[in-house]
Amino acid sequence: PEYVTVVVNYRSPRFDHWESVWKGSVEGTGKTYKEFMCHTRQYHEKLELISTALNPLQIATESQKEGWHVAIMDMAGLDRANVDVSHSIACNVMDAKCSQSPGWVNNHVDEIIHNNEAEDGHDLVELNDEQRKLAEELLEARDCAYLELMQKLKRDGSGDYKVYEQYSIWPHCGSKKDGTVYQGLLNPELVFMGLLTQLKCPDGVLYDTMPKSINDILDGKFGLAEPSETSPGLQQPAYMQKKKKRHPFLWLLLLIGVYAGYSIYKNGGRVPVAWLGYAQRAQQIGLQLVNQVVSRFSGGGQPTRVSTTSPEAELEAMEFSRAKTSLSGGVL
Repeated sequence: PEYVTVVVNYRSPRFDHWESVWKGSVEGTGKTYKEFMCHTRQYHEKLELISTALNPLQIATESQKEGWHVAIMDMAGLDRANVDVSHSIACNVMDAKCSQSPGWVNNHVDEIIHNNEAEDGHDLVELNDEQRKLAEELLEARDCAYLELMQKLKRDGSGDYKVYEQYSIWPHCGSKKDGTVYQGLLNPELVFMGLLTQLKCPDGVLYDTMPKSINDILDGKFGLAEPSETSPGLQQPAYMQKKKKRHPFLWLLLLIGVYAGYSIYKNGGRVPVAWLGYAQRAQQIGLQLVNQVVSRFSGGGQPTRVSTTSPEAELEAMEFSRAKTSLSGGVL
């Protein structure tokens, strides 16, 4: 593991990164930001994007846990220092021959290799500048939780990490009185909730319980349990947790009904005599079971006979049974 270095590109502003993720996800569909966020069928997809594509520091911490070194490229800091990210990786991680200042691969000075601008004609018009700023604070606060994790992993002897041209990463960490707000944002569901508060989604789309605004989350007024290793926060909200119930007995009744209708149709709309015999036998078995139960709970005396018909009806049923026996394959 000590010979492995994982390179992580940290893009900022953080909400600009999320906007780019949205554009890439809806490319070719024409969906607006609001349609993308409020569409419940893509709920898990958005949580996954928040946990992975928008979360480079998650990759960093998981790499640390494996004992690997982590090189974090602060892309805003690199731009500020006039250094291309690809050159920085080559010079600082791959030991390429580079000029010392500002850090370009020899014979390739000023050659820009990367291009992270991917405009597709979509504009995020649902949020104003103040809302974007608040969403930025939310995503930065989530990153602060990873700072605490990475520092702890480093102290505990796991993989090391280094930030190159640090400028935009972790700019305001420590402004909260404690780390509970930061740690709560490790749950991607809470981040998603915060972003949803800025949109007016249709009724039935939002959670049953929601923060009123991102400030409720940042001020510690609203939170969720931290995701566990076995349940990393990718649960559905309460209104979407209605599991599909399977009812095999209902399916059986439906099949019986279809078969019965078909059989009656084939017999000219008349009920086959054999069916009446089956029904009578089923009734007899049911009565026997009831008698046994009553006998058991009546102190073990003589079985109490339970009947759902009068003696006259029973006699009539017996006469009908004898008449039925004499009919071979007949119908009523």
